[in-house]
Amino acid sequence: MHSFPNSIMESSRSTMDHRERIDLLSKQASLSVADGDYEEALVALRKVLKIHLADHGEKHPLVASSHHNIGIVYSKRANDA
Repeated sequence: MHSFPNSIMESSRSTMDHRERIDLLSKQASLSVADGDYEEALVALRKVLKIHLADHGEKHPLVASSHHNIGIVYSKRANDA
């Protein structure tokens, strides 16, 4: 399993800027999908979405991209069921 330790994600929040956190979460989601752990991927991608919403509001391309990425994981999960 390729998930990032929660301690890294939690303890680093104060020192990591949003871009670094988004990059880490995106990598975690990709690795989770590769491992077939769709729930873990969705958790990470929802965190990315939350950051993008807070930073940019609802009508921003990064928010749309986040929704798209979540949809892709749902599609993969359904295809593997």
